Amino acid sequence: MTIISGNAERARLIRESSFKRVSDSQRASIFRNGSTYKNYGDDEKYIAYKLNFLSPTDDSELYFVLETLFNIDWHATDYQLQIEENMVEEIFSERRMFFNRAHDSNEFIKVTGGDILIYWAKKLAFDINCSVATACEMLLDNLGLPLPIDDERPIYRAWAEFELSDCMPEMVTMFDQEYYDYNSSFYSNGRYLVPDWWEQYQSYLVKLVPYS
Repeated sequence: MTIISGNAERARLIRESSFKRVSDSQRASIFRNGSTYKNYGDDEKYIAYKLNFLSPTDDSELYFVLETLFNIDWHATDYQLQIEENMVEEIFSERRMFFNRAHDSNEFIKVTGGDILIYWAKKLAFDINCSVATACEMLLDNLGLPLPIDDERPIYRAWAEFELSDCMPEMVTMFDQEYYDYNSSFYSNGRYLVPDWWEQYQSYLVKLVPYS
């Protein structure tokens, strides 16, 4: 498990709190139009925008893993798009905002591994009062990707093992593996009773912060 010192966590929280002074749309404009990123492609600008909460020096190992995940598309089934509707719509909305394409049809908007991991990391960070960077590392640990990692291959393998974990059994989840494995062992009406990612997240959260 990745160990974060108190000083490092405080630095992360300070860095992330500074973003609250600027709206998402303002930050997006900086990354779309700023001179620093003028030689970046559109996807590269979006990745830089999404990973701006990381320190380029102190979080370089985490940056590498998340950047790799942003280059892995989520090939969702129609069923997944239905059960993960809230997550998908939030990611679509942010991508529309960033690329300034408010009226783009959903079919032209992709979702990546990086989008999904950061979506859940932000929820986890809020619920347990930690930095988003640390929440990312916790979820990566659950996927079998403890830092440091300097090779893309285990990242691609881990994503392939997770990608269908909201609709298929015998996968790896970034949440509560025990809860997932138990529920996924049941079969009814032609479908394994796999909990969606929100249910898995709730089970994981209860383990981290048990109800009193």
